[in-house]
Amino acid sequence: MSVAQTTQELNNLTAFNKLYGYVRYFHPSDEAASIDWEKFAIYGSGKVQKCRDVQCLQETLVELFEPIAPTIQIELKGKERKESFP
Repeated sequence: MSVAQTTQELNNLTAFNKLYGYVRYFHPSDEAASIDWEKFAIYGSGKVQKCRDVQCLQETLVELFEPIAPTIQIELKGKERKESFP
């Protein structure tokens, strides 16, 4: 049995996997140290695979990773960055 994936789904999984690796191995938080990373990988990859655009992907990644890495800032290519200055 083969599973056909769209380019968007592959891009979503690639973004999730990169962020997963950074947070799992390099983010210094108590939350990151206490999570079941295998279960999180399965759950998170399922969530991001459903995203149909960059906006949804960014929101989903924030939803997934902010509880584990509260100081994280997620910006994706293809999404216009808004600068804010005091």
